Amino acid sequence: MMFLPAALITLALVFWAWCVVDYTRTDPREMRTLDPMVWLVLLVIGSVAGGVCWVIGGRPRHRVG
Repeated sequence: MMFLPAALITLALVFWAWCVVDYTRTDPREMRTLDPMVWLVLLVIGSVAGGVCWVIGGRPRHRVG
């Protein structure tokens, strides 16, 4: 019974960590919509919700091919 909440928390932490690492590896000139410092604060304080915002609105779009 405790497996599902623990799995969801683990997935949320992994997603958030991936977003923070992705932020640190992204060139600030390629970030969309907000200033890089605003994204950092949003990621740190907003945790998973900040990560979702990063993926949707801040992460650069890479061309395939």
